[in-house]
Amino acid sequence: MKYQSESLLTLCQQLLPEDPTLVTEVEWSVTSPISYLYHHPMQALWGKRLTLHKPLSNLPWFALLYGLKQRKLTFRLHQPQAQKRMAWVIRGGRFDGSHATRHRQPGSETDLFIQLASQYLKSFDYVLCEFSPSPAGVTMGILPTAGMEDCVALAQASGYGTIIPYTPGESSLNWAIPDTLPSALPLYEHLTSLWKA
Repeated sequence: MKYQSESLLTLCQQLLPEDPTLVTEVEWSVTSPISYLYHHPMQALWGKRLTLHKPLSNLPWFALLYGLKQRKLTFRLHQPQAQKRMAWVIRGGRFDGSHATRHRQPGSETDLFIQLASQYLKSFDYVLCEFSPSPAGVTMGILPTAGMEDCVALAQASGYGTIIPYTPGESSLNWAIPDTLPSALPLYEHLTSLWKA
């Protein structure tokens, strides 16, 4: 199977319907990868300049991540151990999402953050998602619950990458996060009370 750039461009429209420049940037990486890399070395993602003579096969996915990062719509979690274990497996021209960094070390600070953020965002009808593969660390973003399933399907259909949504309850933690976090209580006090329980 081949990559489906049309699905990726539709995903760009779905993510930022009011900003057509993201679609233009990603389309440029599809049609003219060398030219795109020359003008957008993506140093913000890799920390080094990519070689211009050999673009990556999933460059359009990284162009999408770069565009979202430039618009301050994503953030990175740094997990050295997870990065070492990450396997980017291409099967039949498609990224195999089953090898993404979905499972974290039990009880880790990252797991705690994901659970708290997911629970908090749920009350506002948003979902915390991971964009995988990611060139550095774990790239996370926030999507509206209403359009999240469409975005996940479009990413999968494109073959370039996958979007992994995190929902409250997907944790290896041995305690439950309450449905509502106390608004008057600072977060660190709330966490302390949970650990003491």
